[in-house]
Amino acid sequence: MACNGDKFFFFKIIFVLYSVANSYGYVCQGGWYGLECKLRCFGHCRNNAFCNHVTGQCDNGCAEGWKGIYSECKDGYYGLDCKFKCSSHCQNNGPCNKKTGHCDEGCEAGYTNLLCNSVCPSGYFGNRCMERCSAYCLNDMVCNHVDGVCADGCDDGYIGDRCDKLCKGGYYGRNCSQKCSPKCIDTCQHTDGSCTCSFGWMGINCNQDSTDSVLPIPLIWFLGLLLSVVLNLCFVLIAGFKHFR
Repeated sequence: MACNGDKFFFFKIIFVLYSVANSYGYVCQGGWYGLECKLRCFGHCRNNAFCNHVTGQCDNGCAEGWKGIYSECKDGYYGLDCKFKCSSHCQNNGPCNKKTGHCDEGCEAGYTNLLCNSVCPSGYFGNRCMERCSAYCLNDMVCNHVDGVCADGCDDGYIGDRCDKLCKGGYYGRNCSQKCSPKCIDTCQHTDGSCTCSFGWMGINCNQDSTDSVLPIPLIWFLGLLLSVVLNLCFVLIAGFKHFR
């Protein structure tokens, strides 16, 4: 039943009640209506207005959350004339407040504000958007605002849907699919496989045999120093020989 009433349906009643009211020469006190003012208004008129003293209808419409003086908005709708649709992201799929549209029990994961119609700010996810995305989503991509998943995968050295786990010991790289070199003294770095090499091995991943390469730099320095000493000694001996001739 609409708050403005069906004038055709109530025509006879209105006529009779107005006639009775006029014959007594008074109007019902605010909040009451009908024959001899024995009926109390339902109290759902807009802006807390009193109902019509004859019909009991709300002449200026219903309050938020009501559609007709006898019926609230059905679940999923709210506001004046119940014309606004609730968010579909209220906690536990519950209905919103029929007056304000607020999700009184809060929002489901990934959504925020009173109406639960906004996603979490970039870089956050989960209930009340309190959790931070991983800093290791591939190519600095932002995680999913609901569950924190890194949809495009993880940076080198990290695994898990949320890229929040390191490679286990002995593995490194994209999806932790590379094995550390057995020539590492200890386990390698989980990101690029670099490590401290065992004797006789060199390179970032200790995969180069140092015996196959150019002489190590410290040895070159030693040989250079030795050659310098020998040459200097020769010069001294030659100079001394010339001096005593």
